[in-house]
Amino acid sequence: MVTQETQPDTPKASGEGPRSRKGIALITGAALAAILAVLGVYLVAFRSLPTTVSWAPSVSAIAKGGDLTVTGQITPADSGRKVLVESSPNAHGPWQAMLPNITTGSQGRFTGTFTPQFSGSIFMRVVIDPAGRYLKVSGEPVRILSLSSLSLKGIGTPTNRTPVSFAVTVNPASAGRTVRIEQSRDKRHWDPIGLPAKTKADGTSVVQVSGLTIGKWSYRATVAQDDSFAAALSPLVVATVEDYKVVEARVAAEKARAKAAADAEAARKAEAARKAEAAKKAESTDPALGIECSPGDEKCAAHKALAHPQTLTPDELKYYVCLDGGGHWNPDGSCEGMDPLY
Repeated sequence: MVTQETQPDTPKASGEGPRSRKGIALITGAALAAILAVLGVYLVAFRSLPTTVSWAPSVSAIAKGGDLTVTGQITPADSGRKVLVESSPNAHGPWQAMLPNITTGSQGRFTGTFTPQFSGSIFMRVVIDPAGRYLKVSGEPVRILSLSSLSLKGIGTPTNRTPVSFAVTVNPASAGRTVRIEQSRDKRHWDPIGLPAKTKADGTSVVQVSGLTIGKWSYRATVAQDDSFAAALSPLVVATVEDYKVVEARVAAEKARAKAAADAEAARKAEAARKAEAAKKAESTDPALGIECSPGDEKCAAHKALAHPQTLTPDELKYYVCLDGGGHWNPDGSCEGMDPLY
């Protein structure tokens, strides 16, 4: 009996196994690619997008009660985005709103004007609210200072030898601010003179300067910026610095003229006193002038007047002669009853 043993078809079995695994791998890769594609589409369609903002205030320093305008631009240039303007005493907060929300225009621009109420300095920033896929963003903080004003007192007409005190007042008053004095011949090029000084609590300061240069100069005071207040310049003060030798010679001449005038006045008074004394002496020796007349004694008065007839008018002379002669003076200017022997 012959028995035939069937052998397995080894080559066929070994060929089909790898093809199955390769197919599974291809299917798996395709599925994974499809999933990743879907995820990519999802991420692109729904991921959050950044917003950028650029902005600036209209001024870097402001007077109390002044208006301040904020302008800026967001990217992407969307309209209707809410913009919040905030302030803080420092660059790190806490932050609080300064005015109601404003919104961006059609090109992503925004602007707002308001009157901030503060003294010293503040930091400001703008905050763009999130919208849709666009994230919230805050602009870089900007410091706003208070404006200062400065006054400088005149210094008269100094000399090149006399130290000068420049009196300066800074407003708002604040202690410790640095004040300097500058001079110029043409009001364009300025040079510092003297040493800087610090303000007192009331805002005043005195800058001492020695050895001013001869000539006509313009002077001004400056106050430096600090953490709260902006720098400032005072109105100009014009002065002529003279040579001290010329001034001393002029003063000596003025003193000499004053002494001459005083001497002349003293001489005049002495002459007037001498004449008065002579008149008094003459009166005491003139019988006519020395008598004392009783009130209403017209004859006596006439006698005294006739002692110096050169001082009388013709009509006065007739009048006093009539009375002195015992006559009666009539209203019509005639005399009657006068002693015929007078």
